Amino acid sequence: MDNKHETAVEQKAEKKGFLKSMKAKVVAMALAVSSILSVCASAADETATGFESVVSSMDVLGTLMTKVWSLMTSNPLLTLFLAVALLGVGVGVFRMIKSAARH
Repeated sequence: MDNKHETAVEQKAEKKGFLKSMKAKVVAMALAVSSILSVCASAADETATGFESVVSSMDVLGTLMTKVWSLMTSNPLLTLFLAVALLGVGVGVFRMIKSAARH
């Protein structure tokens, strides 16, 4: 019975195109991560000093974060989750500032 319920839910979701869009976004994210890993692998082939390695790693991290940010903001549901998380952080910072001002 659970299998029939799961199949019915999957069919409803697929009709709305939700699964297709999420699969496409997951594939796009996987491709982004694989391209970043290939950049890291090619950067590892070159002999670099410690500072150059740190700068290269920060560049790769910045590229990854840019791709993740654009993926999250392109999906309305993920944007909602991001907004709720940022709102929670903002409330926490406000409470810290408020309690620091009292003392």
